[in-house]
Amino acid sequence: MKLENLIKVKSYADMKGVTVPWIWRLIKGGKLECIYIDGMCFIVLSDEELEDYKKFRKTLDELLSK
Repeated sequence: MKLENLIKVKSYADMKGVTVPWIWRLIKGGKLECIYIDGMCFIVLSDEELEDYKKFRKTLDELLSK
């Protein structure tokens, strides 16, 4: 597992356009892979999802810089 493929639950929810409680339901239901590091929960992204997240962050940064 690469560290760059880890994303916080809140950031993942923002990227998918859903709420954080919805993401927790997916995690608890076993439909979404996560890992705990020092008490923090991170979502494990696939390589395709990582590329989508990079595009999402770039678009968000462009909107916020205007």
